[in-house]
Amino acid sequence: MKTRRDLLCDRAMEYVLTRKVEDLGDLTVAKIAKALKVSRSYLARTFKSERDFSIKEYLFREKMLRSALLLMNKPQLTIRQISEMIGFLDANYFAHIFKKYFGISPGKYRDSKKV
Repeated sequence: MKTRRDLLCDRAMEYVLTRKVEDLGDLTVAKIAKALKVSRSYLARTFKSERDFSIKEYLFREKMLRSALLLMNKPQLTIRQISEMIGFLDANYFAHIFKKYFGISPGKYRDSKKV
């Protein structure tokens, strides 16, 4: 049986997963906590103790995964547009972080996934 703390983590993860990609750019741990009616610090502390990673790390990972999906599935979007959608105001910084995360630049990632 899941504990209240574990259920809170599940709800937080579900909240992130059900957001539209356009909403990810503005999504923060504080906004997640507010939506779940808990304090930011309680959510952060609980999430870290129940999972092997922080809520901030989880949110970042989801943003990176969604950006990769956009690169594959929405070739009409520029890298700048994708970076802004997920909350990066500087496309060059996004490209740097993307490369660090996936080991390949966003442009090369998109090219490698073309059929």
